[in-house]
Amino acid sequence: MYCDSEFKFSDIMKKSIILLISVIISQIGFSQPDCVITFKYIGQVRADSFNVDKVFLPSTAYLVGYEKFVETGGFYSFDLDSMSFSNDFPSHMSSDFCMEPENIVEHVFKNVENYPVRISSQVKDQAGKCVMYESVIPIDQIKFVVTTDKNIEIILPLIDIK
Repeated sequence: MYCDSEFKFSDIMKKSIILLISVIISQIGFSQPDCVITFKYIGQVRADSFNVDKVFLPSTAYLVGYEKFVETGGFYSFDLDSMSFSNDFPSHMSSDFCMEPENIVEHVFKNVENYPVRISSQVKDQAGKCVMYESVIPIDQIKFVVTTDKNIEIILPLIDIK
């Protein structure tokens, strides 16, 4: 009886090891790679009646539909020191970014009709209080450039807040 149970245990172990090896091999052979790229937003902001403190632009997670623009992962933000900007941002991790840059532009960056933009301004004499201004930029007004070293630049038209 004792030998019989050892045989069953050994047989179960062999089957388990074979199953585990099969799963590992299938994951290696059939899993998709994930990539991350860095891209650049370039543009200018004009606001005649207030000082611009911060700019909010769509993230790649927003552009492909994973996040809403109002959610934390839906936008990139940066402080604006001068009225023009040229900022690099990382994409989220996805197999979408393993393609050639031209395909990434078509499938990710041109995936929406409009780019939402938010501008924040500190309210004078009221510490910590901000006013948010919102705008949208139609996709046909945005210039997408793939540089000779295969970097992606998104050149926005003048963001004019009145």
